Amino acid sequence: MWSYPQGPGEFATTQLFFAVKDVGLILGLMALWWCGAVPRTRLGRIGRVVTMSGMVGLTITEVLAIIPLRQTVDSTAAGTMGALYGLGTIVVGVGLIIAGIAAARDGAWTGWRRWLPLVLGVWLFVPTMPALFLDFTAARLAPGRLGAPLRAARLGPVAPDSH
Repeated sequence: MWSYPQGPGEFATTQLFFAVKDVGLILGLMALWWCGAVPRTRLGRIGRVVTMSGMVGLTITEVLAIIPLRQTVDSTAAGTMGALYGLGTIVVGVGLIIAGIAAARDGAWTGWRRWLPLVLGVWLFVPTMPALFLDFTAARLAPGRLGAPLRAARLGPVAPDSH
């Protein structure tokens, strides 16, 4: 069943929790733009729009994934959900890499912080995407997509360096 290893009620609750968590990730990503880490250049704006589009798509997918909860993993609806998760993850990763290139070029941040948006984008392609292709449970619990690196970086207290 699509909801495996959870029962239908637990699965629906978990998906709603994931959607709320994704709203928190959206706010964390917006903080990158608000604090000036990603410049307001053309490349920075493209990265922001692509990233946010993908993250909003993933948030919506978390809720839509409740629809096929009683269907088998090989059903068309479950396959569509898997494709939407993959597409959203790729879009967010590409957007963050674009934003990361803009941030690295701009230099508003220095040191390790300068590379944070780029590292977040690469994170989605290196540990996360391979996990999505593992067994079903591993894919469902893939390394927190963006949550793990955002928590590791402790994005909240990160502020631009004074020049």
